[in-house]
Amino acid sequence: MLAYFKTYEFFIIVIALLLSVIGIWGFGKWEFHEGVQSQIIKYKTTALVTQAKGEAVTTKVVTRYLTHIQVIHDAGTTIIKKVPIYVTHKDTSRCVVNNGFVQLWNGANKMQLPPSTSSVNEEASPVVLTDIAAQHAIESNLYWQQYEQLKALQDWVTQEQKAYK
Repeated sequence: MLAYFKTYEFFIIVIALLLSVIGIWGFGKWEFHEGVQSQIIKYKTTALVTQAKGEAVTTKVVTRYLTHIQVIHDAGTTIIKKVPIYVTHKDTSRCVVNNGFVQLWNGANKMQLPPSTSSVNEEASPVVLTDIAAQHAIESNLYWQQYEQLKALQDWVTQEQKAYK
């Protein structure tokens, strides 16, 4: 078959074939690169949209959380200030708090059982009724703040999951 072609025609055919192969390879590489770039742009766009949704969710939840925490803090502060109004000095003097109650209260706050009761527990403690009322108001305030924080966290997780779907 080579005998039918002159030497320069053979080289021209070989060069034409090589140029065709290189051209097809280059075109394929170019198209692959363009496809990859379009996918990258698509993923980046999706990521930016999702990130924007996530930031909006976070802003909404945090704003609501901070508003609720401020309300709880203000209510707690008001309740603590009003302890002397609701638990008067007269009430405090009439109510003796024994050591057993104080041990139980402190143990419950530590989630520990107090030591067994004894005659020492029946004696009056230096704790007065207003101290107990104020401490309960403080602990209730902390409880409601943590409750609100947990509720906000659950709300945030739920809304983030929706944003990423």
